[in-house]
Amino acid sequence: MSKSILEFEPKALWKHFGEICKIYRESGHENAIRDFLISFADRLGLSHKSDAKGNLVIKKGAANSKSEKTIILQAHIDMVCVKGEGSGHDFTKDPIVPVIEDGWVTAKSETTLGADDGISIAAYMSIMEAGDIVHGPLEFLFTVEEETGLHGATALDPSLITGDLMINTDSEEEGCLTIGCAGEETLSVSHPILREQVHKSFSGIKVHIGGLLGGHSGLEIIKQRANAIKLMARIFAKLDAKFDVRLSDFEGGVRRNAIPDRATMHLAVKEHDRQAVIDTISGCAGQIKNEYSVSDPGFKIEFGECAIQDVIAHEYGRVAMGFVNSIYNGVVRMSDTVPGLVETSTNVGVIKCKDGRLEMQISTRSSVDSEKKAANGSIRSIASLAGIEPAVLGGYPGWKPDVNSKLLSLTKKTYFDLFGKEPRVIAVHAGLECGIVGEKRAGMEMISYGPEIHGAHSTSEKVEIKSVEKFYKLTLELLRRLAA
Repeated sequence: MSKSILEFEPKALWKHFGEICKIYRESGHENAIRDFLISFADRLGLSHKSDAKGNLVIKKGAANSKSEKTIILQAHIDMVCVKGEGSGHDFTKDPIVPVIEDGWVTAKSETTLGADDGISIAAYMSIMEAGDIVHGPLEFLFTVEEETGLHGATALDPSLITGDLMINTDSEEEGCLTIGCAGEETLSVSHPILREQVHKSFSGIKVHIGGLLGGHSGLEIIKQRANAIKLMARIFAKLDAKFDVRLSDFEGGVRRNAIPDRATMHLAVKEHDRQAVIDTISGCAGQIKNEYSVSDPGFKIEFGECAIQDVIAHEYGRVAMGFVNSIYNGVVRMSDTVPGLVETSTNVGVIKCKDGRLEMQISTRSSVDSEKKAANGSIRSIASLAGIEPAVLGGYPGWKPDVNSKLLSLTKKTYFDLFGKEPRVIAVHAGLECGIVGEKRAGMEMISYGPEIHGAHSTSEKVEIKSVEKFYKLTLELLRRLAA
């Protein structure tokens, strides 16, 4: 039985991935990983340059080839840092510990693994130091803040890159070649809420939803997993219709681009209604568990006592929760042209009551720009009825597929020659930096692929070991053929 990732092929890649796992690299905190890569490049004598945003390009000249065609290899250096409830892991100082389970690598201590996009970083480091592979001039483009809205790619100084072909390795299904992706726009809500003292006849109840699978709000939205924020708003609406309840606090979700797997609500209820309120919530929980028995079998609701000093004024609380309850969450429309592809979706990603304000982030994705705008227009209309004015937090363009791309044709043939089967050619309902980088270099051909990664952005994240070896072989052979 394998005990260490260092036993797997390619050994250099896994060695580098193990080192990357020791480095804190949450979005917005990429200095340590960038410095690590710069030091690595310096040791190899490779030139490098960064832009004002912190994006990094490392250049390597042609090896065993006279080709002058520059290829861009592109990955992001940040990761989503999520840990399980009760986990004592501190990403700022504790290393991620890879563990091996049935042919997959996952993380110890219930944390994200960072294979998204750490495997790509490790692969590029292996290519940088290798002296026995064939390739033309290479530009390794490492972007920052991908996970929080592709901000690094958006701010990329185009003078950093010169290639006209780009291989992005941020896809998560082995055997699939991605040639298009969805654009995204996030609406941000920051709305004042009036607080008032709670009457002494009220006591506090803490309600917590947990045990949900969560996951990537683009790639896994099609699985119709439960959204903890929406479930909690649904429960509040049920209670508000039957009892005199007051909302004191509400918090759920951790990232705008992750399906919320937890939410907590603090309620003030009249003491004589306390048991009836708990019974009603338990009844709702039974219904929800039945509805999501397949997609979220671990769903649970827990109760506890909490001390409450003040509450959100009743009408403010009702309006806020009514707004949350009214927003559509999930798949809005499937593609008519690409079978199985989600075309448009929304995700209520984050909510909190903080410093006298209701704060929310709602992410809308679509491969059709007009549909994205229409979906957000619907949210804005609902918000206006509640007296709430959302602002655009950020967004990025999609990537229009080019089925006639020469790079696609070569990659398909290379994959078939290596593995004896045709790869699938797809577009994805997720953000890839190709759309943004492609806009900065008009006419550039692009393709995206990667190893098999499940549960990205969640504590169940894992990468298939065999797929990593195939991913690396494909990259080396593709570079060799492009250098011919």
